[in-house]
Amino acid sequence: MKIERPLQILVRRRAALGDVIMTTGVVRELKNRYNCNIDIATEFPNVYDNNPHVRAIYHTSAMPEIKNYDLYINLDDAYENNPVNHYLDSYFYRAFGTSKVDHKAPELFPTQLDVDAVNDFFEANNIDEYIVVHIRQWYWELKNMSWETWYAVFEKIFTHNTNIKIVCVGSAQDGCVDHPLFVDARDRLNIQQQRVLMDHARCFVGIDSGPYHIAAASQTTLISLHTHLLPERIMPLRGIPILSNVDCVGCNDAQQRPVRQIICKHGDFRCKDAFDADKIANNILELL
Repeated sequence: MKIERPLQILVRRRAALGDVIMTTGVVRELKNRYNCNIDIATEFPNVYDNNPHVRAIYHTSAMPEIKNYDLYINLDDAYENNPVNHYLDSYFYRAFGTSKVDHKAPELFPTQLDVDAVNDFFEANNIDEYIVVHIRQWYWELKNMSWETWYAVFEKIFTHNTNIKIVCVGSAQDGCVDHPLFVDARDRLNIQQQRVLMDHARCFVGIDSGPYHIAAASQTTLISLHTHLLPERIMPLRGIPILSNVDCVGCNDAQQRPVRQIICKHGDFRCKDAFDADKIANNILELL
């Protein structure tokens, strides 16, 4: 065909950070299929920094009029209305009418300046061998693994290996430990720089979150912690799933659609406190 005017496509996913990172595979596939012009509307525009598939990025509060586009793909609530699929499958189905796409992994695009910034961070903090952890402390309580479990994991790691450092990522409200073997990277690296950090880590340890999905776009192995979400709903192919020891793990499947909050049948989110610290630590040690 002789295409004189490429398709003009607008892709929207408002939030949150991890959800927007997961849209990057959809955008790559759109560009590969149609050689089109793609604009993005999101509250997390930095996810698309340096992305070669994108023409322009808008905040959702100031997105262009839909009538200016040949195709508008709204990925809001794509998985929230279909929680028993893998999140990426729901995104791809919304965009293409099928989830049968060979390559759905998310991607981020750090620049050489980002690489240099991370190397400077390594040098300033005397980092060589390390793992990355996200000690999440946020308002969704069921995603916040207890400090008791984290401390038990760290104790076992350092009993067997004192040459490894633990780099904490996330926001300032998330956790870190004041100890010589810990490095605080919270709010110190941008999204693309965190991908570089993850690339060289022995592993990433954490639950579904923004840093989790940055890790999924990197080359590291995820030790993937699960409370309300089953591994087959969220985990990338390159991961080791560890489920909370409760009978109701994966309760996200049973929540009211669209899933915007989790109602705990026990009323106490006990899943966050029911992880096997030895299992987590042993999997980390096997990767060191």
